[in-house]
Amino acid sequence: MAVGEITRDGYPCLVLKGVTKTNTAISAGAVVFYDTDGWGPSGSDGVAPHGIALNTQTATSAVQKEAQVMVQGCVMAKKTAGAALAQGQAVKCDGTSLVVVVETTNNSQMVVGVVISAAASAATEVEILIHH
Repeated sequence: MAVGEITRDGYPCLVLKGVTKTNTAISAGAVVFYDTDGWGPSGSDGVAPHGIALNTQTATSAVQKEAQVMVQGCVMAKKTAGAALAQGQAVKCDGTSLVVVVETTNNSQMVVGVVISAAASAATEVEILIHH
């Protein structure tokens, strides 16, 4: 399956249709965040609401484009190469890809979802369950 594809048709999911931030590109399978005027990528932990983009849009000056974002359900998402992910591990945002959550004393890492199918370190995609 390709990034941005819904993986479990029988599992309840919630897909929001909205717009991208003005002059902002999004990529299918990337972690995106809603910020005042639309959906876009962000490397900042703790920004919400969040989801996985299901479509790719290029940036066009002064234009917002259609964005389809899964905020709950099972989807193929981009992951950071070099990090193996095991089934059941919680994942967080690392730019626009996913990495495993590392426990910290301040719990500042926002969980994006849980790994459904393990992914090898060289893989650039992973099947996750997004939940809020």
